[in-house]
Amino acid sequence: MKKMIVLLAFTVLSFSSFAQNSLTNKTSQISLTIDSENKNAVKSDGLLIKVHFNNLRNETVKLLDLFDPEGIFFSITITKEDGNIISPSGAGKMDFGKANKFKYIEISQSSSYTKVLNISATLKKQGISLAPGKYKIKISYHNQYGSDCIKGWFNSNEIPFVIN
Repeated sequence: MKKMIVLLAFTVLSFSSFAQNSLTNKTSQISLTIDSENKNAVKSDGLLIKVHFNNLRNETVKLLDLFDPEGIFFSITITKEDGNIISPSGAGKMDFGKANKFKYIEISQSSSYTKVLNISATLKKQGISLAPGKYKIKISYHNQYGSDCIKGWFNSNEIPFVIN
């Protein structure tokens, strides 16, 4: 019973956070797109995804230069061909302490920054193995840290991939 209450509370909080950040994304003019590092079918231990942070603003924006642990900053949703969803845990909080000085990546007007994620390594850390077959993947980036930088929840497009 306690687990169900915790799960329900987490779902409600996640939805309200998503709804609030959807408004932020509309005004921020930052888009998140993904494509596969692998153009053909891959082995389950070789899935690499390029995440592109695209600046659509008329000015330079700052992106927090911190992506690890991936589960804090990225949520991954993988959908099997039969519709079953594999969603490694994502989102969370970190305590950086008061003395932490963040570094930033500057993305100039109409430019982008690309980060390659090793999805296979992320899945392996959580004991998830993908069987051969067809899948789709989408990734969300979420950040609440730093100052004067991109914050909020940003959803990518969805792309297909094949595990052989």
